Amino acid sequence: MSSQVQINNKFVKAISLLCFIFGASQMILLGLLPMISEATNLNITTIIIFYGLSIFHFLLMTRVWGNLFNSLSPVTVYRVGHFGIFFSYGFLLLAFLVSSPIATFGLFIISRIIHASTASSIVPFSQLINIRFHTKSSDGVLNTTMFLNIGRLFGLILGGVFAFNLNMSLVILMVFIIAVSLNGWERAGKGVL
Repeated sequence: MSSQVQINNKFVKAISLLCFIFGASQMILLGLLPMISEATNLNITTIIIFYGLSIFHFLLMTRVWGNLFNSLSPVTVYRVGHFGIFFSYGFLLLAFLVSSPIATFGLFIISRIIHASTASSIVPFSQLINIRFHTKSSDGVLNTTMFLNIGRLFGLILGGVFAFNLNMSLVILMVFIIAVSLNGWERAGKGVL
């Protein structure tokens, strides 16, 4: 990264929380795909194809973010990841609030583009911060992986429990959006890592 940053335990915990939220929200989104299909009047296969394309875009952007870390400040990367996940899930929430199937589909696509373009910075950034913080690089990678996977397990359980209740799924997604906001906006606004 372009500027040297003092990485402390508090910041590593904040990044770990972000990875947890990121993993959980991914699994909750999978549970929402059939509901998105229903709201857009498109078959589930079409929704999954567009979801798959967004994952491909996400993979490409992860590589781009990995290359940008040397030229961007850590604060910038931190802000992009937080604001990206906030706005992507915000657009997803809006998709369920509009009554037009076309608008719902458009908001779903916008959500996925924002998510793939910005939230893709979270995992490589977390790995980089954790590797710099831990004395053994394998511990840093393991920390990121563990919080992502624990979040995915938590999201899968919540998604399964609330799969048939759209309102509860949206409430849980909103809680994740608020958690991301509270976790990141204060630090990003102050430029403090």
